[in-house]
Amino acid sequence: MPLTAEALRDLESAVGKGNVSDDSSTCMSYAWNAGLGGMPKPNRLAVVPPIGVVLPANTEQVQGVVKACLKHGIKFKPHSTGYGSLATVASPNAISVDLRRMNRIHEIDERNQMAVIEPYVTAGQLQAEAMKSGLNCHIVGAGLTHSPLASATACFGIGISGTTTGNNVRNLLGLEWVTPNGEILNIGSSGSGSGWFSGEGPGPGFRGMIRGITGTMGELGIFTKIGYKLYPWPGPKKLETMGKHPQLGMRIPEHFRLYHLAWQSWEDVTKASYEINQSGVAYVLVRIPPNSYGMALSATNNDYYDLLSQGRLPDIAKDDDQHRMTWTMLTAASSAAEARYKERVVKGILANTNGREIALSPDHEGLVAYFLVTSIYIPRVLRPSSAMSTSFGVLESFSKLPEVMKAGEVCLGEDIKPGGMFMQGSREEFWSWPSEGRHLWTENAFSYDVNIPESRGAVLRMALEHDDMVQTKGSLGVEVFALGPLADFFSSASSNATLWMRKVKQRFDGHNAQDAQFFISREAPWITKYWPFLRRVLFLRIFRPVFKRMMTHFAIVGLQALMGKRK
Repeated sequence: MPLTAEALRDLESAVGKGNVSDDSSTCMSYAWNAGLGGMPKPNRLAVVPPIGVVLPANTEQVQGVVKACLKHGIKFKPHSTGYGSLATVASPNAISVDLRRMNRIHEIDERNQMAVIEPYVTAGQLQAEAMKSGLNCHIVGAGLTHSPLASATACFGIGISGTTTGNNVRNLLGLEWVTPNGEILNIGSSGSGSGWFSGEGPGPGFRGMIRGITGTMGELGIFTKIGYKLYPWPGPKKLETMGKHPQLGMRIPEHFRLYHLAWQSWEDVTKASYEINQSGVAYVLVRIPPNSYGMALSATNNDYYDLLSQGRLPDIAKDDDQHRMTWTMLTAASSAAEARYKERVVKGILANTNGREIALSPDHEGLVAYFLVTSIYIPRVLRPSSAMSTSFGVLESFSKLPEVMKAGEVCLGEDIKPGGMFMQGSREEFWSWPSEGRHLWTENAFSYDVNIPESRGAVLRMALEHDDMVQTKGSLGVEVFALGPLADFFSSASSNATLWMRKVKQRFDGHNAQDAQFFISREAPWITKYWPFLRRVLFLRIFRPVFKRMMTHFAIVGLQALMGKRK
């Protein structure tokens, strides 16, 4: 149903006449389905577009939008930079709340190492300003165009600089929240007029309720301002770039050192990981799959293909047992003496764990260093195919690294090899790094073809197999990517967390004003009642051909056929 004239007037009254649109072409532009987080499908438009788009400029206008929606029975879905498909609406009676006008950095507090920001401040924008004060910010896997506010309040929060910049689950400090019921709440120190330095107060921690580890994906109100933790940056106030786009790199600052380190077993990698984390020498520590390095270090898909087919790949991009088990490390120091000390520590760890250093060309050194500091590699590694997906978001002890890597190989199986349903790549596609310098984060990111139903079906199958493997083995850790219905399927592995998530959703979204396609629904999908039986059957080897056909079918007709209410 289109917006009524009265609803349109109320929304215009809230945000100004020029900041509301129900034009069909504008609304369709907000139905972009990037494939990541959404249903894999060849049509780049989501099934349901919004019936209107509003652009508030401040918290009071956001509150006015929410109240207008409640008055007229309209659902709403907010987003900031809108990465992936997580910003799309799910109901035919929903508007998109685009927060791009709320793009201010209110403060960078150098002494207390924090910033106060709005939703559309990007990580790249914040990093550039923070570096002027000798500080740096966390940048999640979505890259430097993501919104740190969105990540910290509502959407994951893990990035490759987690060795020194934590993760955004805990980088969130004070916050301002417009609830689904239209109330404005200031949480933590901001609620008592004491500044934005803390998100907690007396009693239970509120951050766990409004986001948990994964977040509510914009489906539990709208967050409009936060205090956000920053970290020391011993480098220059402005990065010195070199080369030309798209091969843009950086000059490695004085007292910084880039290493690409390799071992011949995951057990040795694990041992080295403990020693590196304990020593504290790494500023960034990350494992990137070899084929992803090949894509990132080449200007175009054709350039990468030529290098691969002609056997001219640099060592960093070779997928063999001599070059696959690696860490890439950037060390940062404030003096020559500190830099020499860290170099001695790295060499000692390599000698103690049977590791070695792989040399990089000067051009590649500059590119890789720029990747690590800014996360600007994201468009490069997403470039090769029509879509990508990620799963196996494991957060666990480093002792599980060998087991997790083997599990990734099992799940990708034949589909990652020539003739399979995914783009040919490494035998596993794990991106790994230490979160907060102490525990393992790893996720399996792979590319597929949205134009082939079997390839789309393989994405669904692997997501379920990954989740089942994490739960049944138990020791593989917490599965962070169990979104929407998958949270209900696998909640027993997380102490029935969905029971509490549903209580929060029902309490704060009493009018059911926000769809829950990526967060928890107000009521459990009917199929979850039968899931304990179904899972015992679906993952049996003898049932695998039928399972594959089922997932291909759902890739064609859509998950609504599976998750929706029965007629």
